[in-house]
Amino acid sequence: YKSRRLYEFIGSCNDLILRAKTPEAIYSEICKIAVEKGDFLFGWIGIPDESKHMIEARYQWNEEQDYVKELKVSTLDDAFGQGPTGRAYRTGKYYYCNDIVNDPVMATWASRALKRGFRSSIALPVKAGEKVVSLVTLYAPRAFFFTDDEIRLLLRVAENISFAITAFENNQKRIAAENELLKVTRAVEQSSASVVITNIDGKIEYVNPAFTKLTGFEMEEVVGQNPNMLKTGHTSREEYGKMWYAITHFQTWEGEFLNKKKNGETYWEHAVISPILNEKKEITHFVAVKENITERKRIEQEQQQLLDIFENTNAFVATCDMSRRFIYANKAIRDILEIDGDDITQYIVDDFRADNGFRVLEEMNVALQKTGKWIGENTYRSRSGKEIPVMQVVVLHKDQTGKNTQISTTALDLSRVKETEKDLLRLNRELREFSRHLQSVREVEKNKILSEVHDELGQGLAALMIDVSWIKKHLRDEDPTLVSKKIDGLLDAISGNIDAFSRIYSSMNPSMLSELGLHASIEYLISSFTKSSGVQVRFSSNIENEAVHPNQSLALYRIIQEALANIKQHARASHVTVSLIRLDGTLDLSIEDDGIGFSPSAVDSGNHYGLLEIRERIYAMNGTFTLVAAPDQGTKLQIQIPLEKR
Repeated sequence: YKSRRLYEFIGSCNDLILRAKTPEAIYSEICKIAVEKGDFLFGWIGIPDESKHMIEARYQWNEEQDYVKELKVSTLDDAFGQGPTGRAYRTGKYYYCNDIVNDPVMATWASRALKRGFRSSIALPVKAGEKVVSLVTLYAPRAFFFTDDEIRLLLRVAENISFAITAFENNQKRIAAENELLKVTRAVEQSSASVVITNIDGKIEYVNPAFTKLTGFEMEEVVGQNPNMLKTGHTSREEYGKMWYAITHFQTWEGEFLNKKKNGETYWEHAVISPILNEKKEITHFVAVKENITERKRIEQEQQQLLDIFENTNAFVATCDMSRRFIYANKAIRDILEIDGDDITQYIVDDFRADNGFRVLEEMNVALQKTGKWIGENTYRSRSGKEIPVMQVVVLHKDQTGKNTQISTTALDLSRVKETEKDLLRLNRELREFSRHLQSVREVEKNKILSEVHDELGQGLAALMIDVSWIKKHLRDEDPTLVSKKIDGLLDAISGNIDAFSRIYSSMNPSMLSELGLHASIEYLISSFTKSSGVQVRFSSNIENEAVHPNQSLALYRIIQEALANIKQHARASHVTVSLIRLDGTLDLSIEDDGIGFSPSAVDSGNHYGLLEIRERIYAMNGTFTLVAAPDQGTKLQIQIPLEKR
């Protein structure tokens, strides 16, 4: 009877295993079969919960369900883990108690078990692989119920259940793997990134639709080919060598390629290439996931070009965050603020505002909040304290949500403009003073000429009138010899008047320039200066045989004349050097003395009209004028004018 009962139990269990579709279907029926076919009083299925260190009763059969409600079985080696179920879990082997009354392993649960007629019990582990996933615990009405034959048959049942559970789990894993593979396949097929799979020899076995769309190659055209069919030669052999070394040594390589499409058009892509391993950790394939970055490269190139423009412009370009801390400042700003080489982000714009810059800041903030832009003049201060006036444009930037993100500015240095304004004001003042001076000089010259005409020509003409009257009166009565002498004296007086007239005329209009040329005229002027002043002058020139335009000849003559007059009046010099040299279409004039010198700033005081006149003559000829002077160190005028054609 016992053997028949057990075989019926085993047969029913096998039928259940064959029919069941899930582990739960086996667990929910196995205890019922054990009671109805196997002559057991009670059975329950326990599922280990390692997080709680407990074995929870999930399935049971018979009227003793309240037994498992109060049942506490531990996975640990403690008081609640010493029964057959706890021991079977920890060892992975069956464990039975054939005498609940006397066996100490059941001491914790004996009273409750005996009350229900349980006299012996056995716990059978169900495994998936090597892991215990559940435990079948059965209770019998008699002591010493479990013989070797009985246990052997029960182990067959446990092994069959384990096989079924393992099959279920493997099937679930297979289904999950297939689902994952399907998701991966769909992801690869639908991905916007190109995916290329090659074998270990680098031959293409698969490309996704994104690859064919990007390159223009169909899968049939590239399968069996090497990916180097796309290369342009931009990537070096060394870089390809590094890539191949990395992926063949179980590493992932990441980099960029400039490749070409089927139609010859080039494109940039960012590639991540990894080895694919089998269960033995052997490389079987390589997979490359590549993103088309052509547009990003174009934007990066444009950004770099723009950055190069910013870095090489003389304009000031900068951005800052809303706390006015610098994000970027171009070289012009770093140089002018004297922070080149430092980390620009450690500075705040307000660190460099001049005093009036803070007053402008209030106006700027109002405009930025109202219109998002401000244009106006501002002043900043470098680290050394130098003030920098600028014309500035400030723009407030927002993100897509309308939140203020940063401020950008472009500015032009107005330092030279301000200096030019000062120079223009100074020149206007000097010209007004010079104009008044010229009026005064003209009056002085006019009076001087009138005086000379009166004193020399007037007196000479009066004497001539007297002599002519005397001759008329005594022409018949006087001795002819006396008349002849009178006439000779008259001729001498006439000659003297002619000389006086020539001298006055020459001082106003040096006609010798047109008669003798510039070189000889300067020599005559220097000779006269030396006779009148006693100052030695050394003159050198290479224009002896050169014809200089009359306007330039007269201007250079007057410049030298005025310079020598200044030296005679102010310099207290003993030696003067004058040099007039023609060089490559220019005339270089240098006048240098060893006198007492002066401070060049005195030129602006209104007391050096001679120098102002010289400067204006030079500027009228589009020339340049350099004055080098210092107290007790003499004075040097360096003049250069473009040679004008006759």
